[in-house]
Amino acid sequence: MNSSAPQSAEIRNKLLFVFGTLLYFFANFQRVVIPGAIFNELQSELSASAPAITGLGSAFMYTYAVSQLVVGLLITRYGGKRVIAWGTVLICLGSLMFPCSHGLFMMYVSRVVVSMGCSTIYLSMVAETVAIAPISYPIVLGVVYLVGYLGSCMANAPVTACLNYTDWRTLLKFVALACGVISLCFWATYITLPKRMTQKASFDISLLFSFIKRRQNRVVLGISCLVFSIYYVMQAILGKKFLQDFYQIDSLHASWVLTAMSVVAAVTNISCAVLSRCCGNRRKVFMVFAGTCVVVSTLLLTSSIAFGWLSPWFSICFLTITVSASFSTITIALIKEFNPPELLSIATSFNNFSAYMAVAILGNLSGHLMNLFPPRQEGDLLIYGRNSYLAVLSVMLFISLIVLVNSLRLRETYGKDCSNQTD
Repeated sequence: MNSSAPQSAEIRNKLLFVFGTLLYFFANFQRVVIPGAIFNELQSELSASAPAITGLGSAFMYTYAVSQLVVGLLITRYGGKRVIAWGTVLICLGSLMFPCSHGLFMMYVSRVVVSMGCSTIYLSMVAETVAIAPISYPIVLGVVYLVGYLGSCMANAPVTACLNYTDWRTLLKFVALACGVISLCFWATYITLPKRMTQKASFDISLLFSFIKRRQNRVVLGISCLVFSIYYVMQAILGKKFLQDFYQIDSLHASWVLTAMSVVAAVTNISCAVLSRCCGNRRKVFMVFAGTCVVVSTLLLTSSIAFGWLSPWFSICFLTITVSASFSTITIALIKEFNPPELLSIATSFNNFSAYMAVAILGNLSGHLMNLFPPRQEGDLLIYGRNSYLAVLSVMLFISLIVLVNSLRLRETYGKDCSNQTD
């Protein structure tokens, strides 16, 4: 009887891990679906400018970024399970508020609320993954990423296809309901487990400075955060609108390009963890490849705009940008290898903070750059022209060059602890 108790607790912990992974699916869905998949629908209904619509995505990203610093402390103090449990309340509330809102102000509020909830999932799942699979955590984490990216997949082409049968408000209410069901399952399992003792945790600014002053940490941030900002702005904020306005790809096919981005990201993330192990735990080669890939991709897109090449085949560049940004398992491994244990929590938090802050800033900047050049009106839609997108892609090309330079400055770790090595 007593011997079966630990086994029962282990099963419930694994079940809780599954529900947490499913919640990561919904967190990714919420990050991508607004405004990306319904950009034109929102702009038409609200009669809003590009900065106002892209701002919905940036509001999510700013909140998500800042929350990462707080969530890291909460996980240290209360544990990942408890943090996710309370995060589900905010996810459900925010995801239901948005389709029930009829003005920009309440839509912005709902995006902040749902972002606070979604921000609890990723870092908690990283902590729980390392706890249950300390040796093979990159591969297990790759599976978690895979499920999360399926959420991104569902937020694009499937959403666009569903809009042929229902309106976006009804669809998002249904998603909120499904998320609520998984949240209840998580809570029902969570309350049966013994609670972890609360640990003392406080924000130590000296630890943050210790992390930042390490040169290799800055190099890693200069790669992962900047390339991620280009990828995520293209997928979650601007990409579909760009494909429709400039390359004149219809809504459904543009959504399929963004869906393919999620598939490529999922496959790349889990594949690179396996490939890295097969290559003697090499890390640098993947980051150099990422830098090269994003430079070539943004250069081709910028050239197509500058010279008026309207071929839909340039949408392949969206997929190659995705490959360059899909080495999260390598990034986490590098952070673990470049930092002593006492810095790991704040290192992971600050990496996530920097990534989503970069997305928010680039998303906001993109909206304002688009608006520098007046769009033309076609019915209820605003169509942005060559100059608008040339301005945005020129900035992305500049950022991608910074990524490439940093990738060449990265030191190889071969999977070993390099935290004691001088920069």
